[in-house]
Amino acid sequence: MTLCFALAWGGCAISLRAGDLVSSKHSIALLKDWSEKHDLPSYRACTLAYEGWLSAKLGDLVSAERQLRGGLAGLKEAQFEVHYTPFLGGLAGILAAQGRFEEGLAIAEDAILRTERNDVLWWKPEALRIKGEILLASRCAETATIEDCFHRSLDLSKQQGALFWELRGAMSLGGLYHAQGRLGDARDLLACVYAKFTEGFDTTDLQRARGLLARWARE
Repeated sequence: MTLCFALAWGGCAISLRAGDLVSSKHSIALLKDWSEKHDLPSYRACTLAYEGWLSAKLGDLVSAERQLRGGLAGLKEAQFEVHYTPFLGGLAGILAAQGRFEEGLAIAEDAILRTERNDVLWWKPEALRIKGEILLASRCAETATIEDCFHRSLDLSKQQGALFWELRGAMSLGGLYHAQGRLGDARDLLACVYAKFTEGFDTTDLQRARGLLARWARE
């Protein structure tokens, strides 16, 4: 049980968020092996959901949706809410990436409600950001509504001291500012958050942030 806990929260989740797909594949395989060997249904469900997350990273959205839905069904049956809500947010993003914005938005809103109802507030900044990104991609929402989602995500991540979520929120809001022609605001916002980091510069999100700052500096 302890090893499965460490793999689920550390080996799988952190490596996937960092963009280390080699480590994430290894951790997911270990989690699958141990959860099956010791008959731990909640962690078997986590394995399937993490396989879906990995499939999404590799661009296979069809497999990602199928695996995530299967994992979510298992987590719901096991009442494993602390993992269920983040994976629900991941499914919302996958549906939106397929152009299924109404489905994605409904699931994103459900994820936000679950963060409050089931004490998963650590995920709420990202849940709000995902909703904002879906609204932005759908092109059917007022700019003020989208901006409010990003601002709420940023404010909550600051309150929680969650720098990783703060960076993602800054990239999303900065991207919106950039699209509005507010280039200085976009640069200042992202540069301020990026400057807070002292490590992890080879991770996917920090690489992306660095690329945005470099591109915006040339404009």
